[in-house]
This record gives sequence, C-alpha cells and structure tokens, in this order.
Amino acid sequence: MEEQLMDINLFIADTLFKYDREKNVLFQAGNRENQLPLAPIIPQGGFYYLAYNTATCKLSAPGLNVEIPSNDRIRVVLPEAIFCSGDAACSVFNKYSRDEHCNFYLANKAVMQRLGGRLPEIEIDYQSYIVDLKFNELRDAYNPSVRLNLNDFHPIENGRFYQAYFNKETQMLVDPEKERGNLNDIYLLQIPNETGLDPVFVAQQKGLKETSLLHQYPIEEKLTGRLTPLTFFRAKKDTTQRTKKDAKDRSRSVKRKPRR
Repeated sequence: MEEQLMDINLFIADTLFKYDREKNVLFQAGNRENQLPLAPIIPQGGFYYLAYNTATCKLSAPGLNVEIPSNDRIRVVLPEAIFCSGDAACSVFNKYSRDEHCNFYLANKAVMQRLGGRLPEIEIDYQSYIVDLKFNELRDAYNPSVRLNLNDFHPIENGRFYQAYFNKETQMLVDPEKERGNLNDIYLLQIPNETGLDPVFVAQQKGLKETSLLHQYPIEEKLTGRLTPLTFFRAKKDTTQRTKKDAKDRSRSVKRKPRR
C-alpha cells in the first residue's frame, strides 16, 4: 500500500506557502498571485536553492552559486523529496532544516490543526485531556468538570517536565501523605512543561510568531502522561533500607583481628 502524500504546508520566515501538485507551483496561502513555479527550476543535488524576500514575501530561484544579499533576503534550501513524501517525514525534514540552516519549517497535520485553533490533547490513564494553558489546566475531553490544575504540579529536570501525584480512581491530583484510601490507586504523573504541551500558545504569550518555537518544540502527534505506581517507589525504598541494614549487620559480624 502506497503512503499518502502529505499536503505541503511550508513556513518560510513565518509566511505560509502551499503546494499545488497539479500545476507544480508553490504559492502563498491567502495570496495565490504570489507563487513560484517549480517546473522551470532544475534541482541541484536533490535540492531547490531559493531566495526569500522578507519585505515582499516573494520566493525566487537565483541558483546555487549566486550570493544572496543579507538585506531583506534569506537563502532557502528545499529538499526535492519533500514533494513526494508522507506526513510522517515532516520531523525528518525539519531536523535537517534546523541543523543545516535551510530556513524552512514543514507543518504536519497536527501543527495545522493547532494553528487553526484546535487545542492540544494529552492522554492520561487512557483518558484524553484538553491542554488549555489560557486557564492553566488539563481538562477531561469528555467530562469538563474533571480538571487538573497545572499549578499543582512541581517542576523537575530543570523545569523541562512537571510531576504530581494522581489518583486513578478519582482522576484527581492528591497528596499521598494525606490519602487514607487505597494507595495502589496513586501514581506519580509526569508531563511536559508548558512549552512542551503547547508551544504555539507559549509563543503567542511571549509576543512571538506562532511557529517560532516549533523547531525546538515540535507538536507531537500524541502526547502521553507518564504514570508510575506509588507502590513502586515504596518497594524501592524498602529494598534500599533492607540492603543498608544487611550491610550494617554484616559489618558488625566481622571479627577484628587482635592487636599484637
């Protein structure tokens, strides 16, 4: 079964270009007259070497060895394979663009849905939660009364992730020291920080372009919260304590040699 070709949504300096397969043309979204036919351009080594004018939002094809003036124009290097690949290849092309300074970002379906206004979702214990950073919460997609307040999470790993204790039975964040119920229902929940959850919202809050953080924090097709049973940590703690006790007992049982 052949892989379905992706819809090309190409961001160049935060301007969105789309691709007309029938006419083999790149055109600016919302401004069809601003277009670049690709048929006359001969790829060199599997790449299109283009120039983008940040003042006029126009693409041109000056060629590989033509120097691009720095004022208002940037070099854009597009792999020819972009136009014959599936959606899953977006991350590969974006990594290449970031590493090689190709000056493009290829948006997949999840990115376009987010830019269209759809909020991200994260799966926790097989339940979908809507990530709503405007209200600083994770909200059950099917039961909006169930909400996890991000203020109740604690940062770990230099703030890259957040964690809190989660009761799978009640679907609530809890303090295990105050819980009197079944501790087998309590899990340590780890999630990405705000930028990992919704880089588009964070960029908006910082006054940046919506796509500014996507190279470093790509939108995942599926976010999942990591759950670890509280009993795992208690068992680990008990094992550590027993090991220390056994080592201490062994050291006491060793007879000292008499001094001469």
